[in-house]
Amino acid sequence: ERERPRSMSRKTFCCLLVVPVVLAALATVFYSTSKGSVAYDTDSKAVNDEYDFIVVGAGSAGSVVASRLSENKDVSVLLLEAGGDDKEGSIRVPLAASKLANTQYDWKYRGDSEVAALRYGKQFIMSGGKVLGGSSVLNWMMYVRGHPADYDSWADEGADGWSYKDVLPYFKKSENYAGFRPVDKE
Repeated sequence: ERERPRSMSRKTFCCLLVVPVVLAALATVFYSTSKGSVAYDTDSKAVNDEYDFIVVGAGSAGSVVASRLSENKDVSVLLLEAGGDDKEGSIRVPLAASKLANTQYDWKYRGDSEVAALRYGKQFIMSGGKVLGGSSVLNWMMYVRGHPADYDSWADEGADGWSYKDVLPYFKKSENYAGFRPVDKE
């Protein structure tokens, strides 16, 4: 007969849940706003009249594209972001993401769907990041590759090189997931 698993003790519960929450709260309070992004004055002489590349949106993708383009010292790159900088301390703490919705960091998109309207009688909220870092600031810093069928449908419609099989190596290149490592049983 199998042994029933023991319930979690209060001490274990505190270590697994309460301690990380307290640490995240402390990180928010003590985070130094001197770190992070630099806000540039658009009236300064540093702004050029012409650029080789203009990237609109400093979200996850736009920031990476601008960074990669700027690796070539022979080109000039302008990265535009409609929102503000990311100096707010809570932006850097995933646990605080819920406090950022419906603030100056959110585009406050609303969606209508028949399902939402019929089921709930209202619009649904679709937060979008209006800040350096874009929506990754509001989505608890979660990363999702996207559904393979979406990529495959793009390839089927003529977007060569965009099938899931084609883009998967690039996803893996950008990730540092070490893989699931089960705990050895004694």
